[in-house]
Amino acid sequence: YALPITGGSWSPIGGSGNSEMYYEGSAFWNPVNGQVGLWGGYGYGAFRNTFWSLDPIAGAWSLLAPAGVIPWPRIQPSATIDRIGKRLFITGGEGSASGGQSHPTQQFLSDLWSLDLVTQQWTNIIPVGAGTPMYLAPIAYVPGDDVVYRFGGITNGVYSNELSRVDLGSATPSFVPVQVYGTRPSPRWSFGMHYDVRQHRLLLVSGIDATGWASDLWELRLP
Repeated sequence: YALPITGGSWSPIGGSGNSEMYYEGSAFWNPVNGQVGLWGGYGYGAFRNTFWSLDPIAGAWSLLAPAGVIPWPRIQPSATIDRIGKRLFITGGEGSASGGQSHPTQQFLSDLWSLDLVTQQWTNIIPVGAGTPMYLAPIAYVPGDDVVYRFGGITNGVYSNELSRVDLGSATPSFVPVQVYGTRPSPRWSFGMHYDVRQHRLLLVSGIDATGWASDLWELRLP
């Protein structure tokens, strides 16, 4: 479905399904082809790492085949887009090396990947097993600083409200905690975080905290 940015009513733009049945992948807007993309997910006992694209005119899905080594199949990955550099970043989620559920490698993930949306080439920035996994912790890319921010999430049943960042220009990139001031949002997971380019700030909305579903909205002004 599509909704005009000026407001109005939702309208269906795609009625045909793709050839896979799964859920809880990451959807995003592809600035290269002007289409909705979908990566990852889970269905029929298997994690996915396939990449689908929806043509809004034809209303049809097509399967894309990125080159090189690709990320592990997973459910509920976090994703963000670099609109200037035309890259997709994905991290986190739960998956396995084979894609099979209950495979010996199944785990919550802390790796970070980028996909060049022009060349369709994946790059592994942080390998599997590095750092602490944060499940359902959203990420946001800040183009001027060339960094990926991550907030909150859940690990070992504990909710987090830590903000961390990856400096993509670093020789050894990793999620590093960021010192922030003032009152923080409550520890939470499964929410939205976005970068506001006009006011150079992060926006955080909703999520699940210790009291249940949250309906608040927060901003963090970046230096």
